[in-house]
Formats: sequence, C-alpha cells, structure tokens
Amino acid sequence: MKLCTELQTLDVGYNSIGLEGAVALADGLKFCTKLQTLDLVNNSIGSEGAVALADGLKFCTELQTLNLGYNSIGSEGAVALADGLKFCTKLQTLNLRYNSIGSEGAVALADGLKLCTELQTLYVGYNSIGSEGAVALADGLKLCTELQTLDHEKNSIGSEGAVALAEGLKFCTKLQALHLGNNSIGSEGAVALADGLKFCTKLQTLDLVKNSIGSEGAVALPDGLKFCTKLQS
Repeated sequence: MKLCTELQTLDVGYNSIGLEGAVALADGLKFCTKLQTLDLVNNSIGSEGAVALADGLKFCTELQTLNLGYNSIGSEGAVALADGLKFCTKLQTLNLRYNSIGSEGAVALADGLKLCTELQTLYVGYNSIGSEGAVALADGLKLCTELQTLDHEKNSIGSEGAVALAEGLKFCTKLQALHLGNNSIGSEGAVALADGLKFCTKLQTLDLVKNSIGSEGAVALPDGLKFCTKLQS
C-alpha cells in the first residue's frame, strides 16, 4: 500500500484481519492521501485497532466513506476515531453500527463530527450510547446540515435523548430517513420529535417501532408529520 499513493477505494470487509492487520493497514494508509472510500466492516479490529486506524486516517483528508460496522471498537476506539475524523472534513458516509461505543464514545464522536459538515449518512445504531451520548450527538448534528439518513436504532436514548435529538433535527432540513426504533423515547420524546420533524419536509422514511410513545405521542406525531409530504413509510 505504501506504493499505491493514488488509491481511492479499499474494501477489505469480512476478512477477520484483527488487531495486527488493522495496525499494519493503518500504517499503510498514511501514504494513501487520495483515499475516498474505506470499508472495514466486520473485521474484529477492536479498540486498539481503531486507535491505530484513527492515526492513519489523519492523512486521508479526501475520505468520503468510512464503514467500520461490526468491529467492537468500544468507547476507547470511538474516542480515538473521533480525533482522526477531524481531519476528514469531506466525509459523507460513516457507519459505526454494532460497535459498543457507549456514551463516552458518542460524546467524543459528536465533537469530531462537528467538522464533517458534508456528512450525508450516519449509522450509529446498536451502540448503547444512552441519553448522554444522544444529547451530545444531537448537538453535533446541528452542523451537519447535509444529513439525509440517520440510523439511531436501539441506543437507549430515552425521552431526554429524543428531546435533544428533536432540537438537532431542526437543522437537518434535508433529512430523508430517520431510524429510531427500540429507544424507549416515550410520549415526551415523541411529542418533542413531532415538533422537530416539522423542519424535515423531505422525510421519506420514519421508523419508531417499540418506543412506548403512548396515546399522547401518537396524537402529537401527525401534527408534525403533516409537513412531511414526501413520507412513504
């Protein structure tokens, strides 16, 4: 890779490269300054691998797509990655599903994404980020005005996280798909979300399955969704 300085796309997903492979790969990335797409999905790189990768990504300033789903990077890996992403200001797609980043990782990630103003797709589902992480991410989203897809499934954000997210969504006027299933947002969260969605007039897909929104939330949602004239599902 050190000789492939023109490399733009690298897909090594589903290869079980582990920590050792991730460290070696990260070292090679320092020479791939034109890299635009990196897919490392399901490689068991762990937190240490993510730390090494984050260091390599600081040289990949043209990166547009990063897929690190199913890698168990944990909070430590997410914190390091957030620091590396500050150099990837052209990032458009980030997939971190199933990585157990927790609230600490989400807080750090939110800070890193504030510089990724071209972000269009963010997958952070199944990471147990909790309300604290959701509040931080919501704040970061206020600068991601190009966002079109947000996957926030099964993150235990609760009503507090949903209220914060609703505020952040008011800045995401290009949003087309929002996945918030299995988050226990309750009626309070649904009412707040309904207010935030009034600004998301391009929304096509909304997933709120298993959220205990109750009758109060169900009554409030239609009021917000009346502005989402392109909603399909």
